[in-house]
Amino acid sequence: MTREPDGPLARFRVVELGAAIAAPYCASLLADAGAQVIKIETERRPDNLRGNFPMHEGIAGRDRSLYYHIINRNKLGLTLDLGRPEGRALFMDLVRISDVVVENFAAGTMERLGVDYDSLRAVNPGIVMVSSSGFGATGPASGHIAYGPLVEGASGFASLNGYAGGPPMHSTFVYTDYLSAMYAVNLIMAALLERTDTGRGAYFDLAQAEVALNAIPEAVLACAVNGALPVKMENRDEFVSVHGVYPCHGEDKWVALAARTEEEWRGLCLALEQPELGRRREFAGPAERAAHRDALDQQIASWTRGRSAAEAAAALQRHGVAAKPVYDIHEVMQDPHIRERGAFQDNPHPVIGVRRAYASPINIDGVPRTIARGAPLWGEHNGYVCSDLLGLAAADVERLARAGAVR
Repeated sequence: MTREPDGPLARFRVVELGAAIAAPYCASLLADAGAQVIKIETERRPDNLRGNFPMHEGIAGRDRSLYYHIINRNKLGLTLDLGRPEGRALFMDLVRISDVVVENFAAGTMERLGVDYDSLRAVNPGIVMVSSSGFGATGPASGHIAYGPLVEGASGFASLNGYAGGPPMHSTFVYTDYLSAMYAVNLIMAALLERTDTGRGAYFDLAQAEVALNAIPEAVLACAVNGALPVKMENRDEFVSVHGVYPCHGEDKWVALAARTEEEWRGLCLALEQPELGRRREFAGPAERAAHRDALDQQIASWTRGRSAAEAAAALQRHGVAAKPVYDIHEVMQDPHIRERGAFQDNPHPVIGVRRAYASPINIDGVPRTIARGAPLWGEHNGYVCSDLLGLAAADVERLARAGAVR
């Protein structure tokens, strides 16, 4: 059973031309807040997440990917070929009655298809468009193929991750894609707000590599101001002398903690039942503690090893120290706090069935966090978009299908 999503964006319509993460996740966040999102795919180029495992029952199929299912929740699906004149004309009709277009094709693709921003605003001056590409629409690298790991490498992000003396490391789950999606949502909301006063839309050229640069400001500033090449900090922090993860009782169990202020440092000493640590010369202040981190880490680890991660975190929190157990994903899903807030919800789908999935991080007062609709089946809402939204007669829809524009 599905329902229409509700929320503060319910009066807005979003057209998504996206694949993988950056544009689809941006659009799903807007859908979570109530916007009607119409996801466009084509037979020649379906969203590549449809081919990503895990698949329902381990069997590959266009409508069986759980990854696609969760990223594309709360959307409608339209199969439309913009490479055909009839498909392009129908797309323009849809733009006329929409508010936002978001895409993450390679730079220049929209221009080649004849649906660039100038063409869109000619039919709808109020349209807001975000193009999210790896390196942006201009510059010598604009046409380069880009996926998350490549973007992290080219932006310097990967060079900061990993262990000292070891190779660069990219994040496990294409961090820059998700971060770029959130940036895009902010840009869209700002443009829609301005449009209420001016009636004009806006175009945003969002380069994911530049988003990644904004996520590593300390490293960029150190190099720009001092000419210093940052080193890998591992679990440590340049500005917080007590910062890291420490082993606890049990196999591969850890607690994360940080003590930034002097008050928190005194709380840590009390939690460790070693108030004399604070009086030792080598730990007297932040600079001294930073200079003797190895010795301090050994003191902390000797205490955490004798306790479970939950016990250690609770003791530290009681003394005003930021600390939490390091959970594996199963433990996250069972965490009472996460469960009480409804961060996991049933995600319905006619093929995959009802699966537990993370809900939107957008928690809106008065709006349920339940997932209203699963990801669209292939071409599931072609009839609704063509007939109900655009008012095409059945014969016209059949003509478009014969021409290969809608299928």
